[in-house]
Amino acid sequence: MPVLKDTVDSQAGETQLEILIQGQGEVFALLAAGSPLPEVLSAIALWAEAQIPGALASLLLTDTNGSHLLHGAAPNLPADYSNSINGLEIKAGNGSCGTAAATKKTVIAEDIYEDSYWTLYRPLAANASLRSCWSTPLVNRYSKVLGTFALYFKVPSRPREEQLSMLRLLCQTASVAIEFKQAEEERKLRLLTESELSEKIRAERKHFYTLLMHAPAMIAVLRGPDHVFELTNSLYNQAVGAGRNLLGQSVAEALPEVVEQGFIDILNNVYNKQEPFFGNEVPLMLDRQGNGQMEERFFNFVYQPIINDSGDSEGIFVHAVDITIQVDARKRAESSEERFRSFVINAPMPIGIFVGREMRIQTANEAILQAWGKDASVVGMTFREALPELEGQPFYQLLDDVYTTGVPYIATEDRVDLVRYGKLEITYYNFTYKALRDEKGEIFGVMNTAAEVTDLVRAKQQLAQTQAELSNAIELAELGTWSIDLNRSMLTYSPRVAQWFNLPAHEAPLDEVLGRVHEDDRTKVSNLIQQAIA
Repeated sequence: MPVLKDTVDSQAGETQLEILIQGQGEVFALLAAGSPLPEVLSAIALWAEAQIPGALASLLLTDTNGSHLLHGAAPNLPADYSNSINGLEIKAGNGSCGTAAATKKTVIAEDIYEDSYWTLYRPLAANASLRSCWSTPLVNRYSKVLGTFALYFKVPSRPREEQLSMLRLLCQTASVAIEFKQAEEERKLRLLTESELSEKIRAERKHFYTLLMHAPAMIAVLRGPDHVFELTNSLYNQAVGAGRNLLGQSVAEALPEVVEQGFIDILNNVYNKQEPFFGNEVPLMLDRQGNGQMEERFFNFVYQPIINDSGDSEGIFVHAVDITIQVDARKRAESSEERFRSFVINAPMPIGIFVGREMRIQTANEAILQAWGKDASVVGMTFREALPELEGQPFYQLLDDVYTTGVPYIATEDRVDLVRYGKLEITYYNFTYKALRDEKGEIFGVMNTAAEVTDLVRAKQQLAQTQAELSNAIELAELGTWSIDLNRSMLTYSPRVAQWFNLPAHEAPLDEVLGRVHEDDRTKVSNLIQQAIA
């Protein structure tokens, strides 16, 4: 029943891919805005740390000779450590980064304390509380090593396949950023002629815009205060309607339906104030088919101002992701969860939902609150906090067993000693504890359904007591008892009857028993039996 899982975990509104794409878009926006390389590299490092919990990112750049690695960015590594590895020699066996740059291969040091590449640098890592390092060489399209991208961890760690995929995207983006900024620096250092400079910039910008056109997100570049489309990639065109003619037109002309929805005002504010705008799950009505039929779509997007060297606004860089499918799926899940919650709350039988191994009460309907003798204030408490009187009874352990093994527990007429409305009562229940699993099959909670059978159990106990008392009375009066199985014509009797008539133990055919009755009484007994069963 995955819809029951806390929506904080499962319904954040963005998939991992969307978050990665958004981070890449922000890096591209910084490049487009002319931000310095250290700022861009720091943004990439923080982007990486946000994707992989516990990671501390470091980017090192090769020096002009290609023999050493210099500090690029490491916003959260200890400064002493970063300073110590600044100037690290590129050679195999020289730590993860030196080896990665020398071999042009990713180097994974799962445990620095045991990795042979870290023999010289193990004390340095220990002082910084670093236990693991994954280093990947940054290689451009000409197979030149630009530097290394490393992720450090404070515990021994090895990357999963999806984390390696993230690293490939992160390293690709870092390589593009370094190559793009180094090309600009080369221009300044070599004092290229005006024609050479223009040609190199055009080539690099062409390469940069090629990347934008093939990015796995919606990309657009708007120029001037009227927000004229200068560039759109295929994903952007598909999202707004593939048949539209966008280039050379303003947003208001190309997408007239967005004017009344407030987007032109947002674009004006970004352009005039030179402040980026971040939109999350923003609804947008679009005439995607060009037939006047409006279709609601949802987007995560960034409007990033493009500012020239003079500090003036030139345009806006747009990076967006169409998340309509995810939003619709989440709304369906929320609706399903609400229907189930309504069923639980209004069910006449006691039902409770407990989440986490601590068994925190997420949902408890009125029937189970009454069964417990508690009010709604227990919702949000752990099961142990809400029902402390169960200490010494097996229920805490039973719940933990179900949570850890997934094996349901089914109880029949189990005794439960409850404090109900301030009074300790002995009660009896038929109940089940059933594990709840999320969409990955992992257990996240337990559902408790129950039916109180206290009256039934007490009636059984009273009946058993009455039967025992009757048996004792029969024994004291030295009476015999018997019964007839009509289908088999067999007589079942007590030991005293067997003794009186010298019969086999327990049972005998009815005719045989009647044969043991005195002939003066046999007819009378037979008639009485026939009258009783008639």
